[in-house]
Amino acid sequence: MRNIWKRIKKDILRLSEKNANVYTFSYVFCFILMLAAGAGLPDVLKSVLYPVFFEKKETQGIITRIIKDEVPVASGKPRKAVLPVCYFEVDGFQILVTSTIEKKYQEGEWYPYYIYEAGRVQIAERKNYTLLYGAAGCVLEVLIFFVGAGFCLTETNNRQYLKQCSKNADNTDIWLKKQKEQKKGIGHWESIIYVIVMLLIIFWLSRTIYYFILLF
Repeated sequence: MRNIWKRIKKDILRLSEKNANVYTFSYVFCFILMLAAGAGLPDVLKSVLYPVFFEKKETQGIITRIIKDEVPVASGKPRKAVLPVCYFEVDGFQILVTSTIEKKYQEGEWYPYYIYEAGRVQIAERKNYTLLYGAAGCVLEVLIFFVGAGFCLTETNNRQYLKQCSKNADNTDIWLKKQKEQKKGIGHWESIIYVIVMLLIIFWLSRTIYYFILLF
């Protein structure tokens, strides 16, 4: 694993030195992929845990109530933003559904769903979670976050790249010197803190994307 990590960092360094534009695009693209992977993480985890620890039963019931609610999401502004979410109340369960599904059904209609049961615990879901999807999803999630972490933790010290990032800033040379000094002072614990902060940001933004997907 350590050899793979070193290889990835070397490739990233080589890319940043040969083509700063491609490096910048790859960096941004990896960050977007991490957001998408974070948004899909709940389904991946359920696809692993539910088939292993729960018995699945496909059933259907009558929608007794349609519940509309709101969840707070990241907006980048001091004022809190919210997104609408919808639940079907069926057989005493509240099942989270997308806006598209909500428009297709009305109270009193039959709705198919899945019950995941382990002992006295019963969880109702609209999706059929399979272990195959969970295993494939885990591999993809690990790969995306591994490469993304490589981009986040690899110091390029590439002067051309730094100039491109700071082309709109005043006193470019002074800014570059400060950046180099800051990078020299980055240690092991600072890197860990940086990764934790990045993961928290990705988690919060991914949560926004996850609920945004439910609107469609």
